[in-house]
Amino acid sequence: MWKLFGISEKSSSCTHPVNPERKLWFASDFPHLIKNLKSRIINSKTLQVPKGVVDLFHWKAVVKADSKLQIKVCSKLTQDHIQPRHFQTMNVRMAFQFFSGSVAAAMEYYKDSIPDLAKCEATISFIKQINQVIDAMNSQLPKNALRPDPESIHNRVLTNFLTYLDKCEQVDANPQQKLTTSTALGLKVTIRTALELMQYLSEEVGYHYLMTRRINQNSLEHCFGSTRDACGSGTHPDSLMFIQVYRLLSTYSLVCPPRGSNVSGETILEAIISMEDIKGDEKNERRREIEEKIDTILENTDIEFSSDMTHDRDYTVLPIDPNALTVLAGYVARKMRKTKPAKDCDICFMVRLNHVHQKIIILRIGKNC
Repeated sequence: MWKLFGISEKSSSCTHPVNPERKLWFASDFPHLIKNLKSRIINSKTLQVPKGVVDLFHWKAVVKADSKLQIKVCSKLTQDHIQPRHFQTMNVRMAFQFFSGSVAAAMEYYKDSIPDLAKCEATISFIKQINQVIDAMNSQLPKNALRPDPESIHNRVLTNFLTYLDKCEQVDANPQQKLTTSTALGLKVTIRTALELMQYLSEEVGYHYLMTRRINQNSLEHCFGSTRDACGSGTHPDSLMFIQVYRLLSTYSLVCPPRGSNVSGETILEAIISMEDIKGDEKNERRREIEEKIDTILENTDIEFSSDMTHDRDYTVLPIDPNALTVLAGYVARKMRKTKPAKDCDICFMVRLNHVHQKIIILRIGKNC
């Protein structure tokens, strides 16, 4: 279709075939392009870029180093990101986390102490650049939106990335170690469409900014994505499984409170069971029947408790990195400063900070405290 409309690396729009005064802009699903980029690195193990080689082994080294610590330096990165199972390859969040700034920061933190990360500068630079592009192409707040000013942050990031893609294609390397032609073309056309569309909307319509998430995500896609993720180990779900999962998700949405809700899941479940239609005298039998079924299930279920459950956990099995501990204590203290009434009092803030740090140290000592 793109070829029929004359879309190429240098042209992301065409004249409307019916109305010559209008234009059509084309774009790919940007999160899908990032998933393709992640899959390319996982399948090929390496990716040749102008600054060197992006190696999957660097991600593995971070996961291996974090597995030896109780407080992770990069908690977002797990083994599932490196070796995705079933539908995890289609998970947008995992693809974004694969190129997150915390992964690059973890590599910079470990590179001086882990020999496997001695030559990871090219990987760190590549992750940072992709992370900036993700922020520019997935903005959902006005303060992070794309703006028509060529000197704005996201505008410069996208413009520079188009030049970077051209340099990547000029690198002399095996085609298996370079971006696929379709992914490179999709990135170029989509990014150029976002820039040109922002310029058109600001000049002709009067827009001050464009939240780019609106052009690459939709509610229907989120619905099918949630259903696909809930299919578990089924690699080939059919229509029957979709119906079953959809019904389970519908029930889950009634029991699980939404984000930011002021009620708990138990309160919602109690409200569902205690609805007005089962409070009347004629409905008491129905309620007793439900309660008897729940009691029967609980009485007939043999629950075996492991011997390990009767003992307190040993929290000192894995060592705690002091720098990671400091970051965690500062994060908790900042959260408390935002939520507590005395957030403007520096003395109270420092007292809470020391209190949090002492509690974490007590957890570190474990039974010996």
